[in-house]
Amino acid sequence: MKNLILYSTIILIAFSAYGQRFSIGSNLGAPVSDAHDFYSFIIGIDANYWFVSDKFSAGIATGFNFFLSNELKGNNSGFYLENASFVPIAFASRFDLSDKFILGADVGYAIGVGNDGGFYYRPIFGYNISDSVQLTLSYRGISTDGLSVDAVTVGVNYSFSNRKD
Repeated sequence: MKNLILYSTIILIAFSAYGQRFSIGSNLGAPVSDAHDFYSFIIGIDANYWFVSDKFSAGIATGFNFFLSNELKGNNSGFYLENASFVPIAFASRFDLSDKFILGADVGYAIGVGNDGGFYYRPIFGYNISDSVQLTLSYRGISTDGLSVDAVTVGVNYSFSNRKD
């Protein structure tokens, strides 16, 4: 436990020498794998807090992902949709391949909102339009008990930097 605290402190001190950045974004996409059988569309928002170095960024990612059901269900009170919602909490990392392209991944847990949660992973590819605007293409995977809720999404992120250059 002491080693974990020591390593965490060293990492935080190392990253504090570099800038920090906050980013928010929105995305939409199509469910794939098992999720394609139950859901027709995904819409979401993302929020990230980054510790930034010259070519690498690491931080915390969260957001909200809403999977829209393909069909109406019925009961005595009328019809309703069996939608699924998740709030991911993940460690995020990004590597700058060049000034324009990034490659990264988010890994963590997706908390189910009214449904089961599970292991969350998100490989991501990005294109920087400017210093603060980025287009993304990602694969979002949530592994729950016996079901994989996955989607391919496209999105746009906007970054706010508190680094004073």
